[in-house]
Amino acid sequence: MGLHAYRNIGFSFTESEHTCEGWRKKFTGFDPSRAAKVWGFPVEGGTITAECWGIHYRLNCSNGVLEKETEKGEWTEELFMNEALLIYHILGDVSPFPRRSDVWVSEASLDPVRVRSGDRMDSVLQAFSAHFSGKGDLLRESCERLGGEPVKQGDAAWQFSPTPLTPVRLVFWEADEEFPAQASIYVEKYITDYMDFEAVGFLSAELLCRIEKEADTWIS
Repeated sequence: MGLHAYRNIGFSFTESEHTCEGWRKKFTGFDPSRAAKVWGFPVEGGTITAECWGIHYRLNCSNGVLEKETEKGEWTEELFMNEALLIYHILGDVSPFPRRSDVWVSEASLDPVRVRSGDRMDSVLQAFSAHFSGKGDLLRESCERLGGEPVKQGDAAWQFSPTPLTPVRLVFWEADEEFPAQASIYVEKYITDYMDFEAVGFLSAELLCRIEKEADTWIS
């Protein structure tokens, strides 16, 4: 995944004025009809409401302002960088006729720069793998508590549904005598019909962050 996506975790979108204003300007006057048709997101009064990771977001199409619903049912413009960029991409990048398949591919294979360079190593996933090396039970508990469904791939794997149309898999291989622990993220072959490949990095970073936070909660 993009290292910048992982580094974005915890950073405020609204406090980055240049980035925030740029995206709001880009989505001022946004036509939500395609996103509403493909995703099934409701549109009301010039506002489209999206859902990702069980959180509701709404975009004011007249001024490009994005908000999210809090646990108290209130709406706030205070978003984190990755979640804001992900929702903008989800709404703006979706193809009018997105494809589906039963083929899963490595998230790394979607990045044209990494494909051309032949560099498939991912420092973020390497760190994640090392963190859970020898802690299979902790990883399993964390993934399943987050709604991950076990699937047959690698030594262990779980499938998540951040949205109904874009499932994501975390596949884990435990360390052995020859190789260190290794984690990979797999996505549906045509996920870039729903969002730009860069947004897949935001999605992947959020998944790893959620798992690590859940593991910390489980330990404590």
